[in-house]
Amino acid sequence: MGAQAHSDYRRGVARLHRYFAENSTLYAELTDADNLWRTEITVFMLALLSSRDLKERMTEGVKKEVEERLRSDLEDDIIKAEVAMVRRQLESLTDCSLEEGSCSRPDGTCCGAKDCK
Repeated sequence: MGAQAHSDYRRGVARLHRYFAENSTLYAELTDADNLWRTEITVFMLALLSSRDLKERMTEGVKKEVEERLRSDLEDDIIKAEVAMVRRQLESLTDCSLEEGSCSRPDGTCCGAKDCK
């Protein structure tokens, strides 16, 4: 990692940490870790809880409660974009199942393959 990329990364993490420390109930509940770990876990949990695959498995009541809780943590556009990027990475892991020969991606491609078969 180059010096500029490392500097950008540190500034980005510092911004995430400041935002979460001031605004996130999820971050506040993670007490047994240092600030960097709490920040990373918060982003991961927000991405996981907002993922399409997990939401499809939630009952309506649970989904509503999760969405209400996420709303306050995702008010900031930069935080929302960071979480969306991680969520897309998580969702890409479940978009295709090569063992089953099926693919849920709209364009019918799986993991770089031309088709799912």
